Amino acid sequence: MKTLHILNGQGTADNFELAGDQIVWNEALASGPTHYEVASQAFHQVRQQFFKQYTHLPLREPFQFSQTEYDRIVTQEMDKLSSVSDYAEITLWFEFDWFCQINMMAVLSWFWQAQVALDRLYLVCIDDHQSVENFRGLGQLTSDHFGPLFEKRQKLSPEDIAFADQVWAAYCGQNLQALDALIKNNVPNAFPFLASAFQHFQQLFPNTANGLNVIEQQMLHILKTEELDNRHQWVGKVLRQSNPHLGFGDMQYYESMLRMEALWEENGRVKLTTLGEQVLNRQQNFLEVQPKEFALGGVSNVDYRWDDNTQTLIGKK
Repeated sequence: MKTLHILNGQGTADNFELAGDQIVWNEALASGPTHYEVASQAFHQVRQQFFKQYTHLPLREPFQFSQTEYDRIVTQEMDKLSSVSDYAEITLWFEFDWFCQINMMAVLSWFWQAQVALDRLYLVCIDDHQSVENFRGLGQLTSDHFGPLFEKRQKLSPEDIAFADQVWAAYCGQNLQALDALIKNNVPNAFPFLASAFQHFQQLFPNTANGLNVIEQQMLHILKTEELDNRHQWVGKVLRQSNPHLGFGDMQYYESMLRMEALWEENGRVKLTTLGEQVLNRQQNFLEVQPKEFALGGVSNVDYRWDDNTQTLIGKK
């Protein structure tokens, strides 16, 4: 039986030795603008333009941007989807965090849009493993862990796949409150981690108190409480303490660092500026002093606010 495995990233692929062909999903759709028609020319154009801003960042993942590199690890991998009808079984391997969950929704949306292989899609998606302390992802597993997980894979129904397509379409749209309602009321049992991951995603919007999102808040708090020699040490510290339910890597943290350039300085060591201390202490609102917009799917971060008190996302007034 000819099988295909769609893996959530290179970290998983490094130790994956099960029989079958592979597609490695190297996109990072939790950040930046998106396009509904997954793997289309328009989709790649939008994403390539987004990644160009990272040419100067010292990233480990997903890649040092160039047109050639994007084509190699993203476009060429997605192009393999054109042959999925050749496979008797296709298994998706993803994780519990928002980074993985929205990538997974996009993959499944591709199948729904193409209307192929809907009767042979399976899913492995976990949030812990008895062999791994502080589980964060499939990349922590060794090769002998994947076989038992494969045996417990769950078959997805056409209704599951259609729901994933609805989620992806809503994420690419301009009304996150509609996406919130969809996830609150309709999530099938096949996606047990989606609602929690989406709740954490909503905290990427600026909070009502000081205009910082959850990542920015954490990064500034680390600067306030710890002595760090340089910005790279700062990002490393954030990565070690990062929210596992977001699943972000260094790209998102370097991006946040540059966006907050008025709130920190690097002179002998990295530390908060006076303005940074005021914003962190909720004496000033970051959006009023440095309102840098960025895309989260089909909306801008400044289109919504996160209310810590009610734990809800509200539209900008």
